[in-house]
Amino acid sequence: MLGLQPGEAVGQSAFEIFDGYPEVTERFRQTLNGEEVDAELNIGGTILNAWACPFHDENGNVAGCIGMATDVTERRTQKTQLEETKEQYRTLIDHFPGAVFLYNEDLRCVLTGGEALEEVGMNAEEIEGAIPRERYPPEIADPLEDRLQAALSGEQSVMEQSYQGRHFRIETLPIQEGETCMAVSVDITERKKAQQALKRSQERLTMALEGGEIGTWDWDLETGEVIFNRQWAEMLGYTRQELDFHFSTWEALVHPEDLPRAMTMLDKYIQGDRDTYNPEIRMQTKSGDWKWIQTIGKVIDRDESGEMTRAAGIHLDIDERKKAERELRRSEQRFRKIFENAAIGIAIVNDEGWPLRANPALQSMLGYSEEELRALHFSEVTHPDDIEKDLGLFEELNEEERDEYQIDKRYVRKDGEVFWGRLIVSRLDLDDGTKHVSLVENISEQKQHERAIRQAKDEAEEAARLKSIMLANMSHEVRTPLTSMIGLSGLLTKQLEGRAAKLARLIQKSGKRLEETMESALQLSQLEAGSYTPAHTTLSLPSLARRIVDEFELDAKDSGVSLQVETPGKPTEAYVDEMAVRRVISNLVDNAIKFTPENGHVTIRTYAKDSNMVTVEVEDTGVGISEEALPRIFQAFQQESEGLTREYEGVGLGLSIVRKLVEALGGRIEVDTEKGRGTCMSVHLPRPNESKSS
Repeated sequence: MLGLQPGEAVGQSAFEIFDGYPEVTERFRQTLNGEEVDAELNIGGTILNAWACPFHDENGNVAGCIGMATDVTERRTQKTQLEETKEQYRTLIDHFPGAVFLYNEDLRCVLTGGEALEEVGMNAEEIEGAIPRERYPPEIADPLEDRLQAALSGEQSVMEQSYQGRHFRIETLPIQEGETCMAVSVDITERKKAQQALKRSQERLTMALEGGEIGTWDWDLETGEVIFNRQWAEMLGYTRQELDFHFSTWEALVHPEDLPRAMTMLDKYIQGDRDTYNPEIRMQTKSGDWKWIQTIGKVIDRDESGEMTRAAGIHLDIDERKKAERELRRSEQRFRKIFENAAIGIAIVNDEGWPLRANPALQSMLGYSEEELRALHFSEVTHPDDIEKDLGLFEELNEEERDEYQIDKRYVRKDGEVFWGRLIVSRLDLDDGTKHVSLVENISEQKQHERAIRQAKDEAEEAARLKSIMLANMSHEVRTPLTSMIGLSGLLTKQLEGRAAKLARLIQKSGKRLEETMESALQLSQLEAGSYTPAHTTLSLPSLARRIVDEFELDAKDSGVSLQVETPGKPTEAYVDEMAVRRVISNLVDNAIKFTPENGHVTIRTYAKDSNMVTVEVEDTGVGISEEALPRIFQAFQQESEGLTREYEGVGLGLSIVRKLVEALGGRIEVDTEKGRGTCMSVHLPRPNESKSS
């Protein structure tokens, strides 16, 4: 290291060898004085990292020193070169429009800068001293380190990466082979967007060309000739030959209202004030209609003086787009008119529940101006007891668990007054985010009506209950003396003769009529109150019909009416309450006899209607029912002839009880009648099945 041969220094004094290097001899003196030395020394341009320490004799006195030195000249030179390199690039990178990173052989960043560094959220203090994998995610760090290693070997490369929502072009460059390299990053986000937009435009253009939607034109200004392609001609309903004309003819096709604007733009285009010609104009088709066309022109040739000599371009059929725009404007105008003049409140609300718009009706309803409502969350105008339910439904709407919801809730006006509103909210997913349309109708008056109806219903139910109690009590109080009266009058008819016996029979008949009326009123009351519960059992309808005929045979004979039964040969069974069906058929037979003149006929039929129902028919040849009276025959206390002038006895409860009993049994009743020809009452009842029978 010092230029000496091996052994040449042996026997020589260190002070002689290093004469002229006082810095070195001073270190020897320090060790001989008992000090340890660790220093960096420059000996004739050779930089040594030297260490030395004294050694002692047996008495502890310094006997000499021992030392070593390492040549660090190259390392110090490299360090100096790195610092020089950093200084050389400092001025450059500080004004670089992108970001610059300088790396050493360990891939640690030793320098960074550039105008775009902070714009992308990078901090020089965090980056310098770190290797890429300590600063970036693996998908960026791994390829970057590979390329930096290649740059240290003298290889230059380029890659594109996305970081924090932006796109970058990163170029890696060798600086000093094996020692330093550089990475230069440029933000290409806008360029990427432009490329994507261009690609989309190219795709649309390709699709349009393939579909024959784009017309092209070529204009020679020296001759004035304009040549159009087939698609352009077809846009207006012409053939290509028909539109192979001079430019002056083109003007005649443009709508008069659009021509001045189009010509003004054309003049500027020709004079070079603008590079493109791009008006939207209406042109007349061969059929005489007007069609919207967009013309896009570009200069493709100029003469030596710079004057335009040739231009070319395309025509796009934008008629449908224009129609859609017009319809959209009309829709917006209609919506605005509806919004402003609607009788119900309308609000446009964002997905957090804050009103963006509120129409006059809603402002009046709540007592706030639109500006005041924008500062209020919808929960602030909602009654505290209704907030939780409304918020829950609104959250479901936001989470797309439902498309709309409707609730009746209470609102609190600005003056503190509370009113009921019917709210309908629906979600709208628009380009600028999710919005909600809220419709509010003031239903306070309706709520009052509902309360009044509920109160009236409660009162009616209470009256019906009291009526049932009264009828039950009256039946109990009247039935006992009535039974005695009927029984005693029956005995008198057997013991008396002549007029006295006739009066006794009249008393008995009147008592039975009164008893029947009482029973009918009591049963109707039970049916209306819902206290009647049928006891279902399997019943043979032909057997029951024959028994009822036997019971009414004497009455029919007294009235001069024939009474007969028609039943099928096979069993006809119903799953019903026997007492209820007996009452139904008896009432119908009694009515049939009552309303059938002398020499008439009453027939009872039973048959299976289908697999689920059986039918009992009571048909007569009586007076029939008029069309006017038919709708009310099943109403209580109703007869075709009413009041003191009615032709037939009874209070009009029979058919009302019949219908209610049939419905309670799960059946239905039908009427087929003609005034003066007779009536057929058909009762359809459920048939038994295995589950019912068991």
